[in-house]
Amino acid sequence: TTTTTTTRLFHAPRTLRQTCSSRARPGRQAGGGVSRGDLGVSMAVRGLSSRMVLAVEVEDLEVLELETMERMDKALEKLSENLMTVRTGRASQAMLDGVMVDYYGAPTPIKSLASITVQDGANIVVQPFDKGSLGEIEKAVRDADLGLSPTNDGSIVRINVPQLTAERRKDMVKVVGKFAEESKVAVRNIRRDCKKTLDKYQKDGLSEDLCKDKEADLQQMTDDYMKKIEGVVKAKEKEITTV
Repeated sequence: TTTTTTTRLFHAPRTLRQTCSSRARPGRQAGGGVSRGDLGVSMAVRGLSSRMVLAVEVEDLEVLELETMERMDKALEKLSENLMTVRTGRASQAMLDGVMVDYYGAPTPIKSLASITVQDGANIVVQPFDKGSLGEIEKAVRDADLGLSPTNDGSIVRINVPQLTAERRKDMVKVVGKFAEESKVAVRNIRRDCKKTLDKYQKDGLSEDLCKDKEADLQQMTDDYMKKIEGVVKAKEKEITTV
């Protein structure tokens, strides 16, 4: 969707310039010269053309900035979602968010198949909507590499969440670091895409000074999101390492 919008906007200034240029051809007098009236109209049209092109270019830049910010927001949201699945030593519903159950041959999120509740901060109770899925739910939790040992009593799956060992905490911190790096790569790729679009705009007539200003704004935006990523990651690491 982003690519389609950017391409359409990219061509808009050129179209307007061509349209205004065709209107700006002055009439000629019998002797081949340009009448003062026609010259005045021509100059007025050229002035209007410049203002129209500038207006469209500003609109293009605003749309590009908004799209870039939205994409970086999504990268940050994805990081938060991933971090919610990382164990911290306390039981939480979010620990099972990434668990997929083989439900009649279709991979299905566990939260779509059962109600999940937390008891006393150390136990998770999974109550299936369909008791026929109980065994698959137990298996999915066991195979999810969360360090959890579910038990099936015939009606519910109960999961005891043990305190993390020092070694396990180190492993969880590494997982957090992996998610953080993925988010940083995503933000850098978004910055690269935006920079390419700015370069295209400049080739199409955007002033070099304005392009440089927007590149500086883009770098500032990128730096801001990198700081946000670092802040979220540090908070999660502290949560994991605090006994």
